[in-house]
Amino acid sequence: MADRIELLNHQDGRTHFDCGNHALNVFLRDHAGQQQRRGVGKTYVAQRDDLPDILGFVTISVGQVASEALPSAHLPRYPVPILRVGRLAVDSRYQKQGIGQNLLSFALNLAIEFSERVDLYAVIVDAKCENAAHFYQRLGFTPTLDNPMCLYISISQLIRARST
Repeated sequence: MADRIELLNHQDGRTHFDCGNHALNVFLRDHAGQQQRRGVGKTYVAQRDDLPDILGFVTISVGQVASEALPSAHLPRYPVPILRVGRLAVDSRYQKQGIGQNLLSFALNLAIEFSERVDLYAVIVDAKCENAAHFYQRLGFTPTLDNPMCLYISISQLIRARST
């Protein structure tokens, strides 16, 4: 279990991170900091007080999605605002300990807080493999109409789930 989730900084121990997916490892090591400095997305890392390593990370950004991609008859015919979870990974040494769910929960809570200030319709996740897609579906995400590896959950669903 992680002791804290905080914004990635240049001192975080990225070198030993290995989630078993080369592209995600390279992203964290070589691109997450650059993306953050350029204002393209924020990466949050899970860490423990007794370890220098990153246990896992989640990268989020804001965007929009065509309303036609979402199965709702009540949406306007123009793009709707979303929070996108572009990447989420947990180091192989710490998988199956709830860290991925903690990181996703952190991102979903940020989405709810953000939606109270500027309004968001949904959170979109980009699953990198079928196992990831199943992980998100078990948590209430639904595939978009145009891509089964792109899943969403509405902010109103998140708020309802939070109050139960």
